[in-house]
Amino acid sequence: MTKREALILTLAGSLATSGIGRYEEHYARAERLVDEVLAEGAHELAEEGRKFVGPRAYLGEPDHVTRYVAGWHDALNRIDPEVSS
Repeated sequence: MTKREALILTLAGSLATSGIGRYEEHYARAERLVDEVLAEGAHELAEEGRKFVGPRAYLGEPDHVTRYVAGWHDALNRIDPEVSS
């Protein structure tokens, strides 16, 4: 079981203690909430990464440095493609 799944099960169990609604509805709601929180965290991580890494390339920069920085930008794009350079 992943940490994400454990968190969803715990949250769904807590929601189910209200006695209102079906467990499947609580599980679906917990899943949506956890995914939204994870997505927001990924967005913030990508934004901070872009600030740290800086521009994708500078004029006159050696090729190996340009490739290295471009690799970091590509990795950040995989985390959150909405964060622009």
